[in-house]
Parts: sequence; structure tokens; C-alpha cells
Amino acid sequence: MKKNEQFKNSGVRYWKDFFNDLKPFDKINLDELLTRHHNTLLSFDNFNPDNDWFFIPIKKQSDLEENSELLRLHKKFNSPNAVIEKSKNKRIAFSAYGKSPYLRSHYSKGGEGGIINSHQNWKDGMIRPGLNISNWDNITKRLMKGNITNEFIYLEIPYKIILDFLEVNHTNHPMKIPKQFVTEIEKTKNGWKDDDSVNKLIDEYDKKYPNWNFDFPVFGYTSFIKYGTLFPTFYFGHKIFKNGTHRMYNTCLSKSDVPIFINVPTKNLNKFDKLIIDKNKFMIFTAKLFSKFQDEYSRLFISIDCNERIVEYYLSDDDVYGVRYGRFKNKKYLGYSEF
Repeated sequence: MKKNEQFKNSGVRYWKDFFNDLKPFDKINLDELLTRHHNTLLSFDNFNPDNDWFFIPIKKQSDLEENSELLRLHKKFNSPNAVIEKSKNKRIAFSAYGKSPYLRSHYSKGGEGGIINSHQNWKDGMIRPGLNISNWDNITKRLMKGNITNEFIYLEIPYKIILDFLEVNHTNHPMKIPKQFVTEIEKTKNGWKDDDSVNKLIDEYDKKYPNWNFDFPVFGYTSFIKYGTLFPTFYFGHKIFKNGTHRMYNTCLSKSDVPIFINVPTKNLNKFDKLIIDKNKFMIFTAKLFSKFQDEYSRLFISIDCNERIVEYYLSDDDVYGVRYGRFKNKKYLGYSEF
């Protein structure tokens, strides 16, 4: 790859029409972001807004009594029938495009090492908004204190970067095998239309590469091909792709760029902090999931310049604390996107 390669963005093919008006570097607030996610769910016939499930997860009743912002979001987005029970709150999950033809009984029983492959069991083919991963009581308290902002920047990360450099998912399973599997299927004459051939290849891969499709929902991937990407991901803080790497990777395998909302940082009061220059120039990073530097996986660092509308991409195995204070030495510059 050339040192100063400019990545040409391919754009995002969305399943629904609730995000496709956005352009890279557009800014929206948290309420609008959540409303777009919620309206996406409402567009499905199988989604019943009166069900007793939670769009915004609430851990306990006392959180609502002590947190006015959490209470506001709860009243705005959650069903009035959602009942708060500690550790039993229902998550939104519903089928929207049929039943998977690729289910296997042994996925429910646990494969090598006793791992139960839930993404190939009941999760595959389910619509799940993914908001449960955040502690919304903590987030809303930080919002009210001004420790984080409620503003987000919309970006689209070129799929080529992920396909070329992502090595493992957030559960530490190698991604080259799912990529190899998809390539084998899609080079055949009938591709995903021939369920018998697909199932035959799945059996071969199950024997040859145990747990190869852990966190790679095969049927779910076909929805990206047929319909497109449903939601952008979004994160609070500097670290991205902490979870949900299957969504990111499926998006890329379908040759669509990765849509993501980046939380705009608060004003930086630490002049030595190199991750945040100000709200218009800052850096975000992933977990160590990318190409190895010697014996250790690297992080993808993404430098964002809102003034110049340029995004730069680096790989590095440097410690994040060191990078924050200017020790960003062991790095590989991949290139940039300009919007």
C-alpha cells in the first residue's frame, strides 16, 4: 500500500431510509440519533412498540428516581409496558427476514471448548438495536455533569481498511476464515441462492475450523447482501468497536463502508493530551484487533480533523496512555479519507 494512499469511500447501502440522508462530518445530537434508531425499529411489522421490552436499558427502579435525564429518555423511548426487574429486563429482539436455513443443533450444545455459538443459534436472523451494552445510568449522569457531550459526528470508514487489516473479532476469533467462506460461496454460480450448497460448505468448515463462525452470523450476513446495513454503530468516549464486530465485518464483506457515530469530546483542559486537541480535532482507537506488530495485535487509530474534513488511519501497538501523552512512535500510516 502506498504511504499516502487516499481511500475512496464507497458509501453505505442502508436497508431503511432513516440514516441515508447523512453525509460524513454531519453532526446530530443524542436525541436525534436515538430517534433515528427507534424509527428504524418502528418500520418493521414484527416490531411491537407496546411489548414489555426496553429500547433504553434500565437496570433498577431507583436509577429513574435519582436520575432525571434517564427518566426523560425512558419516558420518551421505552414502552409503558416495560417492567423493571433486576437482571430480567427484556431486550429488543425480533425476527424480520425469515428463519435461518443454516441452523445446527450442535451450535446450541457448545462446540470445541464447550463454546455455545449463540450467533448461529437463536441470534442469527434477529434484529437487535445493541443499546444494551451501555450503562445508561452512568452515561446520562456524565451528560448532566458535562463530562461527555450529547453531540455526535457521522463518519463512514472505508471497508477496505477493515477487510485488509482486521485480524480477530472482539471475542478473539480469526476473521480470515469467515472472509474465506464468503469468498467461496460468492464465487459459485448460484451463490447464496443454493441453500444446499451453502449448508454443505458450512459442514465442511465446522469440521475443519471448529467455532470458525463464532460471532459471524451466516444468515445475518445475507441480510447485508439483500437489504443493506440497518444501523450505524455509536460509542461514547475514545474507544470504538469494543463490541459488535460482526456488524462491522458483515458490512465490509458486503462491500459497504462502515457507518459510525463518534461522540464529540468535551473541551480539553489538559494541554499535554494528544488524543484530544479540541472538539474539532481528536483521535479515536480500537481494541487490539488488527495486524500484528511482531507478536502483538495492533490498534487502529483514527485521527479526525473536522476543520479540514480529513480522516487519517494508523496501525500501532503503542500503549494508549503513551499515545495520549505524545509517545506515538511504533506506528504504520495507512492513508486518509477526505470529504
